[in-house]
Order: sequence, then C-alpha cells, then structure tokens
Amino acid sequence: MSRALLFSISILLLGGSATATPTDNPLALSQDHAAQAILDTAMAQLMRPGPKRVDWNQGGVDLHSVAEAAPGGAVRNFLLSTDKDGDRTLMISGATDATGFVPAGWEPVYRTGSGVSSGEPTDVTFGRLDDRSYFAGVQARKRVGDAYCSTGGMVGVVYRNPKPAKESQLPKGSVEALFAMMVKRLEKQTMCWRYDRDGESYRVSHFLDDGRTLPALDEAGYRVRLVAAAPVDQLLTQVAERK
Repeated sequence: MSRALLFSISILLLGGSATATPTDNPLALSQDHAAQAILDTAMAQLMRPGPKRVDWNQGGVDLHSVAEAAPGGAVRNFLLSTDKDGDRTLMISGATDATGFVPAGWEPVYRTGSGVSSGEPTDVTFGRLDDRSYFAGVQARKRVGDAYCSTGGMVGVVYRNPKPAKESQLPKGSVEALFAMMVKRLEKQTMCWRYDRDGESYRVSHFLDDGRTLPALDEAGYRVRLVAAAPVDQLLTQVAERK
C-alpha cells in the first residue's frame, strides 16, 4: 500500500474537510464537489513530479527481506514509518489481512476498495486519520530493481477508537467518505519508493514508475525502522525501541 501517500493525503484532506457537508451517508458525501476539489488539490500537490532520476531503482535496501530475516520473521518485526513532524504509520510486511493485528476495542465502521491483486506479496498498513479514526489498508507491491512499486487494487478499512483522547471535530461521515475517495485514487496511481540506509533508520525516496521524483513526499522526511512487534495502537503513539 502507498502508505506515505495515503497518510499525506489524509492530513491535507482532513485539514481542509471541516467545510464539507455533514451527512450520515459516506457515498453521498463522496460525490460532494467540494470534497472532490479538496482531493484533487491534494493529489496535485503530492504527485507533482520533479526531475527524472536514471538511478531511481538502484542501490536501495530490500527492507522486507530484512524484516523477514530478523529473529521471529516479519510478523515479529514491524516497519515503523515516521515523518519529520513525528506522525507515524506502521506496516506488517507480507501480511494479507489486518484482522489479527487490529487493537482490541477498535470498531470497524467502513470498508472500501476493489480487492487485492494476486500473485504479488502484500502488506498491511495502519495509520491515523483523525483524533478518533484509524485506517488499515492492504495492497500488493512488486520489486522493481532495488525499489518497490504499488500494484493493483486495495482493501481499506476505517476503524473507530471508542475511547479517543479527544473527540473528532469533523462532520459525521466525512472521514469515511474521504477515505473512500483516497483509496479509489490510489488504486489507479502507481507509486514507487526506495529505502536507503541512513544511520539507524532507512530514508524513503518516492518516485513515479518512470523514475520521476516526487519532491513533496520526499520533503515530508519519511524514515523507517524495524521495531519489535507490539500492539498497533501503542506503536502509533509511543516511542518504540530501535533495532
């Protein structure tokens, strides 16, 4: 799953979605012209390509193999991504379903996506959407040289924490509707990324599949590190031990 792109879009969308029309029906809100305009603006900002790099898929670390080779394998060694502001997403490499990792108490409230393509490895990604809502997404990836690219459809689920630190200020139904729009766009948008070792973590660089850079995503400063498996909600909110 294009976790960095999904997370970045969610920040832009939800930061500007307070003016969306309140509704109990996510499908109705997803057709709202204002919400679509917000999404179009976010995608245009984040996916505006920079210069092409001929070495875009050269020299990267096969981080999924690193997780698999660690003691306990990938199910005991998660990939924690943090941007320069400290916001996080969490990936379980090679997982096909989020169910076994969902924190107790999280309530599934919305499911979307066309389904995951077969024949390629998949990953489960968790992240935060707003003060009360989280997402889990599954998408396949393929190895392209020393980089990875997203491929095929997705499955995305919105979960609600019944005991949030504070209540969401967004209109009812807006998170689910915007998430549905994001997933639909990401199913059509191939994005590639490369992991480069940098100190105790791995720097993430983002590209289109023709090698053009994605400066807006790179400016977010995403870094990934292996962390010992622990409850997802804790890893998304607490400092995890470095490995």
